[in-house]
This record gives sequence, C-alpha cells and structure tokens, in this order.
Amino acid sequence: MNCSLKIIKNILNILPWPLLPAHQCIMPTIRIFVQSFQVTGNTDPELTHLQSGIIRHYMTHEKLGIGLLATIRYLVASLYDYPYCINLNAGILNQAGGLSDSDLEALKENPENAPLEEFQKALLLFVLKVVRTPMKYRRVT
Repeated sequence: MNCSLKIIKNILNILPWPLLPAHQCIMPTIRIFVQSFQVTGNTDPELTHLQSGIIRHYMTHEKLGIGLLATIRYLVASLYDYPYCINLNAGILNQAGGLSDSDLEALKENPENAPLEEFQKALLLFVLKVVRTPMKYRRVT
C-alpha cells in the first residue's frame, strides 16, 4: 500500500462512524492533507502514524474543535504571509465552517467577530496577542 493510501486509511480510522455532519464536510480536506504529505515528501510510516494521532486528538477533543484550530492557523499564517498555510486553512474553514472568501477577509480584519464560542474566541484572541507581541509574554526564569 502506498503512503497516500496509508494516510487516508489512518484518517478514516479516526473518524467516528457514522459520520457526523461536521466530519462529513471535512472529507474534502483529507485530500489536501494527503497532498501536503506528498509535497513535503513525508513518507515515513512513523511520522504518518504520529500525524494521524494528532489529528485524532483534535478531532475528538471536547473543546478544541477543527474550526478554532483552523481559525488560529489561518490568522497566524496571514500575519506572517505564509500562502500554503493560509490556503490550506482557508479551505478547511470553507468546507468545515462554511465561511466564504469574504467572511475570511472580514475575519482577518476583525478576529473578535470570529464565529466561535466565547471561550474559543478568548483563546483565539490571546494566541493572536502572544504571536503579535511575543516578548511581552516570554517566560522569565
């Protein structure tokens, strides 16, 4: 079995069956995930297993949902102008979150209006504050 098929199999094994609507809408992003492994040349089975475990952790986490994590990655990537990550997470937010391109632009302008629960929005805004001013939050030992 080639690496792409192993990645898809690992991802499909972590999804709850029957698929919930939130999981059904991310199926197109699995293709993006597999393509990212092919682009980076990651064919190491141990790394594939590790990445699948990370995805499993966040897909089944009670409070850290795919929308929050994709929003954080999208906004941080936008701050640093990292097109690959911007496009990947924009795709996830389009598919899983139903956000349009204009919604994503508005999100960059006003992250405090993100369509998230209040505790998730607070975490998002804190992460953005730390990323923008890291020296203010550095650990002093």
